[in-house]
Amino acid sequence: TWKDYIAALAEGIGVRCPSFSLPTWLAYRLAVCMEAGGRLLSMRNRPLLTRLAVLELGQAQRYNISLARRQLGYAPAVGFELAMQKTLEWVRTSM
Repeated sequence: TWKDYIAALAEGIGVRCPSFSLPTWLAYRLAVCMEAGGRLLSMRNRPLLTRLAVLELGQAQRYNISLARRQLGYAPAVGFELAMQKTLEWVRTSM
C-alpha cells in the first residue's frame, strides 16, 4: 500500500512518518494554493504539495499481473524489501 511504501521510505531516510492524511479533495485544493503561492513568490523549489502528487497518491495504484504470470510466465524480479533497499540506496546517493 502507499502507507507501507511511505512508512518504509521515511524510516529508511530517517525522517518521521506522516501521522495524518487529508481527504483528496482538500489536499488538491491546498496543492493549488501552494503552487499559486510559489509562482507569485517566484520560488525556485517545488511546493511541499503539488496537484500531481495528490493525484498520484490519492488513488489506488494496483495492477493485476495474473494474466502476465499465466500467459508469459512473468514473475517480479525483486520483492518489496529488496526494491526498498535499492530505492533507499539511490535516495542516499542522490541527496
